[in-house]
Amino acid sequence: MRFLVLVMLAAASSIIYAQPANPKGPQSINFEKIDTSNVPSHIKAKFESTFEGATAVRWEKHTMQSNKEYLRYVAVFTEGGVRSRARYAEDGTPLSSSKYYGAIKLPEPIKVAAKKKYPDFNVVSGEEITLKNGKSYYRVRSRKGAAKMIQYFDVDGNELSKEKAPAGLIDGEEEGN
Repeated sequence: MRFLVLVMLAAASSIIYAQPANPKGPQSINFEKIDTSNVPSHIKAKFESTFEGATAVRWEKHTMQSNKEYLRYVAVFTEGGVRSRARYAEDGTPLSSSKYYGAIKLPEPIKVAAKKKYPDFNVVSGEEITLKNGKSYYRVRSRKGAAKMIQYFDVDGNELSKEKAPAGLIDGEEEGN
């Protein structure tokens, strides 16, 4: 009986902290590492002009299937010692970029805001996400034991609900780190 209760509690906590799939988002994603020579020249040029000092550049081709197929080119690189990604549409339009931080490198106002509402959770990592409109936001990952939580903030530390988050902040980030 005790075992059954533990299994039910584990299942319930997984459901509570699981994030539902976005019905408008892609149904499947295919990732493929590609050689730089296979990246269209207009996309490479846009990347090189935007991230001039980038090093350790690796390219990926992401094919996403939903109602129609979407193709994205993703540059994975290091800039200023920070692991980063830049995402481009097939026509070369920049979609978003991300900088991945450990808990220590997150800006202090963001860490304080994350802990304010959930003081029992420990901030473990975060990302600064810059959307195609140039505005930046933060995605913060926190843990309390086995429980995981993701929060979204603007640059001033104001928490954003998933429902009020700008388009592109949550969508398109399925590929993870």
